[in-house]
Amino acid sequence: MSAITDFKFYFKYRKERKFCGQELHKFKFNRNGINAVEAFIEIDQKGNGQVETRHPRILASVFNCKKSINWQIKEWASGCAHFYFSIYEILQEPIFKDQNTPKWLEKSLRNQRWKIAFENEYEIKRTEILKTEAYKTFFSLRG
Repeated sequence: MSAITDFKFYFKYRKERKFCGQELHKFKFNRNGINAVEAFIEIDQKGNGQVETRHPRILASVFNCKKSINWQIKEWASGCAHFYFSIYEILQEPIFKDQNTPKWLEKSLRNQRWKIAFENEYEIKRTEILKTEAYKTFFSLRG
């Protein structure tokens, strides 16, 4: 997935997705610095967090949105792993109905669900999970 596509996605949802449970990014303003898209690519792909940009507030809101969506994926995955709700219910959320939603979002949700299900106190053999009635119901709702 390209960083520009991800930037557009985060930019679109930056005003809706504000809570991430972490400290917000702060970026330095520089009139001659790079724009927000270039700064996002620089930080996201190269890990360079000391970027000076012409658009520090836009960049901060985009990274806050990124953190917020990643946090939300973990929360949804946790709920699915503990059978509070199904993946099918989560996929009805408006963010998944958007045609511009990156494909990695659903894949990440599904991967996180299994990761959480098999961690710590929920370490159950997959074959045992596959036999449970809750699992059968869970995946029959997927359609």
